[in-house]
Amino acid sequence: MLNNPMIDVFIGLMLLYLLLSIIVTVAQEVISSYLKLRSRNLQKAIVELIGKHHLKEFYEHPMIAPLYRGGVDDQGRPLGGGPSYIPKRNFAMAVMDLINQAPEAVDKSPESSPPQSPVMALVRFLNDPDRRGSLSGRIKHLDETANDLIDKIANPTVKDAANQALSAATGQLTTGLNKVDLVTKGIEDLFDSAMDRTSGWYKTNAQRISLVLSLALAVGLNADTFFVGRLLWQDEALRNNAVGAAQSIYQSTTGQKSLDAICVPNAAAAGDAQGTEPEPGPGRSLSECAANEVRKVVNQLNPYPIGWPMPAEQRPPSDGHWLWIGMGWLWIGLGWLTTGLAMSLGSGFWFDFLGKFMNIRMAGKRETTASASKT
Repeated sequence: MLNNPMIDVFIGLMLLYLLLSIIVTVAQEVISSYLKLRSRNLQKAIVELIGKHHLKEFYEHPMIAPLYRGGVDDQGRPLGGGPSYIPKRNFAMAVMDLINQAPEAVDKSPESSPPQSPVMALVRFLNDPDRRGSLSGRIKHLDETANDLIDKIANPTVKDAANQALSAATGQLTTGLNKVDLVTKGIEDLFDSAMDRTSGWYKTNAQRISLVLSLALAVGLNADTFFVGRLLWQDEALRNNAVGAAQSIYQSTTGQKSLDAICVPNAAAAGDAQGTEPEPGPGRSLSECAANEVRKVVNQLNPYPIGWPMPAEQRPPSDGHWLWIGMGWLWIGLGWLTTGLAMSLGSGFWFDFLGKFMNIRMAGKRETTASASKT
């Protein structure tokens, strides 16, 4: 075992960043849920894909309506924010059905003039009756042909002709079904591309929220990296407590999961096909999950020299020259800034980084990791 005080100081600081970033992760998720960032970003992507003209019919479609609670307003926007996730198959089938129900309304809509919505343009291009016939026309033609053939089936000569015609009609139906698959696949590809951009929008907004929360929490808790690091170096007992707590968290079963998913609704995090935002854990609401996680973190933060009032060892001397007093407060401010920026990197980042230092200190990997690599 490598027992180096410098490594132990780094482990103690990383544990501090990890615990504080868990609070930031939970708070960011609560704010995102309150602002309905996922559903708003998804709604923005839907408008880009199908246009505002068809928004109301889309959200009221049987393939979409069960995915969220509440109705829609006069402009077609969901009253409750709408779903945070829509399976791509549901989206494609809903758009196809809207086109088939009222193709003339789609062609006359303002969206049909350039620039037109990409999904509607694709469906009109692939489902244009002038391009080898629409699917509904092919099915109708098959029914009419089949009825004629049944009437004439008693005549052997006509029966042979009927079989040939029926085979040709069946081929037409197969072609029509293949065309449905082509249209559906094209819509799903467009939807996947839009969801990639939507995920990028959400991550950007979430990172901004996390950065603001991290800086505010660093000041609010007086979490000064330089002061904590100095005490960890000077106080062996504090350093040993921090290393022991870090080892316990890193080797725990719950600690080995992705900490960035704490209290995150499963559907939005894992792309659940249900499309709704389930509760984060059996019988737990988002607020209950957040409160529980924050309580656990606060208990683990107790040994650290953070919080207000500011300890005397941390405060700049009040009887010195104003320049030295100013430099002292600047140093404290830099300590807060360092902590805030570190927290904004996320709990998952610090958990992985903590593991690397724990492996160095233990002069090898954990048994669970080593055994997993052999399998």
